[in-house]
Amino acid sequence: MKLLIIDTETADDENTPCEISATLYQVSEYKGAVASVSTLIPVQANNVQAINGIAPELTTPSIPIYLNALVFLKEMATQADYAVAFNAEFDSDVVNKFFPNLISVPWLCAMRDFNWGYHIINSQFAIRNSQFSERS
Repeated sequence: MKLLIIDTETADDENTPCEISATLYQVSEYKGAVASVSTLIPVQANNVQAINGIAPELTTPSIPIYLNALVFLKEMATQADYAVAFNAEFDSDVVNKFFPNLISVPWLCAMRDFNWGYHIINSQFAIRNSQFSERS
């Protein structure tokens, strides 16, 4: 099984993404990272620099490498069985709104869908035991 572990950073109240990162991680007899990508995305302003720590000068349209990174991320997603984010509700909304069709696999929420040894909060992203036998 392969998991695409995703994180986004946003720049404003509309959750405009200014960064996206992903690692394709294999979970089986042989475990490990298969591939990773992280890229800044051009935005007009980063109103939450104090939170995300990303200097607005790094997210200018004059650095177009992010387009290649998104193509690579989409290819990684085709190899994944699930997308995983700490807050999948937030990250899936950002990805689906700004990058439609980038991720087509089901999402899991690391905050809600995994047993980390404390109370689990059910969410719409939960995978039932019969579907996900390697549940942590």
